[in-house]
This record gives sequence, structure tokens and C-alpha cells, in this order.
Amino acid sequence: MTVNCKICNTPFKTAQHRIDDGRGIYCSNACRHIGKRAALIEKACEYCGNIFAHPSYQMRSMEKQGGGRFCSNICGQRAKLTNPNERFWAQVKKLPGEYSCWVWTGDTDKRGY
Repeated sequence: MTVNCKICNTPFKTAQHRIDDGRGIYCSNACRHIGKRAALIEKACEYCGNIFAHPSYQMRSMEKQGGGRFCSNICGQRAKLTNPNERFWAQVKKLPGEYSCWVWTGDTDKRGY
């Protein structure tokens, strides 16, 4: 059956038993979270630039795990396929001075390597 979203009024298909249970009233997770009054954080995808939103509580945990940077798994996978030289040098910070150190800013193991 087709119903309109409670938040954005977009028509979408759902089953009657979902409506009877009170679950089939939102067209997407984003609208469901708005309906539940969760604050949404909008970000730009680091690969394609599209704007996407996640609930604030979910974004914090995703960022701790290194996620929340891409709008989809496809963009995350495509970002990994960039030139290895570009990925490497993006993790190196050259300090000022002719004989200064080059600091690795990427991930390290428990011993710092």
C-alpha cells in the first residue's frame, strides 16, 4: 500500500502490518530520526561531495571508528582506489627547515611504527 511520509509527505510503499504496528509512517531513516527528534548532522562526502545526514549520536560513534566520511559504501570503496602515491604523501607532514623531519601522520601500530 502507498502512504505519505509523516515528515516530508513523500509517498512510499509499505505493508499494512507495518502501519498497524506504528512503524510504516516514515519514508526513510532520516525522516524517522527527525520524527523521533534526533539531531541530524549534515556532511559532504569526501569522495563525491554529495551532502548526507546521520543522527548526531550515530555520527560520533562512526567518526571514532574512522567512518562517517562517505555518503555510501561505494564512495568509501572508490576512495580507497586512488593513487597509492597520493595516499602515502597525504599522510606525511614536512616540517619547515632544510634538514627537518618528515612526520608520519597516518595510522601506527601499538609500538608507534
